[in-house]
Amino acid sequence: MRRLSTRYGFAYYGEWGRILAGRLTGGAAGEALIRQGIEQLRQQHAGARLPFWLALLAEVLAETGRPEEARRVLGEARTWAETHGDRWWLAELWRLEATLCPAGEAKPHLERALACATEQGALALQLRSALDLARRGPAANHPETARDRLAALRAQAAGGNPAELAAVDALLDQVHG
Repeated sequence: MRRLSTRYGFAYYGEWGRILAGRLTGGAAGEALIRQGIEQLRQQHAGARLPFWLALLAEVLAETGRPEEARRVLGEARTWAETHGDRWWLAELWRLEATLCPAGEAKPHLERALACATEQGALALQLRSALDLARRGPAANHPETARDRLAALRAQAAGGNPAELAAVDALLDQVHG
């Protein structure tokens, strides 16, 4: 993507490629690529999808042991999403925030993620949020609620991410068994 973008002068998409390469690379080198890409997009006044790009940066920061910085970046992403109406990744931003919290503090973030995904009709993000709620949230204490919610979403998500569907199936089997 980056080579073609450079060849044909599509700077915007080249920065997308840089950011995605940074996420795949991870670590300090990946963080640097993501930050460079985001900075270049900002200089172009190209803020579309910025919450997604910031989420990728937050994931790398969390993976390198910097959860507080990751939470700050997620906060920036949520503010941008709300301010600019770029809300398509907002549910995932709340879910990622929950992954950085102690289990007892994750519930409100996961519930907000699920509500946002449901409002948007984003089935994949609903499934992710419901799965995390079942694993970490109050549903762990109420298996019937977790089972019913996950079973309903699972029935609709036949073409979803295979790894996530397998995790849902395993959890449903565990709740049934």
